[in-house]
Amino acid sequence: MNKSIVGLAITLALFLIASFLIKLLKLRFTKFSYKKRASVMTEAEKKIFRKLQQQYGDQYYIFPQINLNKLIAVTSKTNYYHHFNKINQKSVDFVLANKETLETIKIIELDDYTHRWKSRKKRDEFVNYLMEAVKLPIQHFKE
Repeated sequence: MNKSIVGLAITLALFLIASFLIKLLKLRFTKFSYKKRASVMTEAEKKIFRKLQQQYGDQYYIFPQINLNKLIAVTSKTNYYHHFNKINQKSVDFVLANKETLETIKIIELDDYTHRWKSRKKRDEFVNYLMEAVKLPIQHFKE
């Protein structure tokens, strides 16, 4: 009886290994849907970044594309996820941070053509309101 259990276990193990290898081979030969981007910033963002580097680089770190949930903490215990979801998928273009403490000093937004869209205007109003509420200065650059 022990031999049949061992045989069954070995058969099962071989089946699992074979299934894993087949899936691995299929994945390897299917077209991959991703590629590395040329840059973390658009050309317009690079232009503003270089200006910010000249103006603030000695005094502050300049971080691009920071999610709001890294800048703003939700304090509400009731409906926490409702409030968290409002900031979770949004980011700001640049954050100026104190070089010693990494405290956020200022938010920089590049207002390109997408900021003329109705949905984007609504998002911008919310972000501006949020920054005012938490007393974080925000500066807008027009493209």
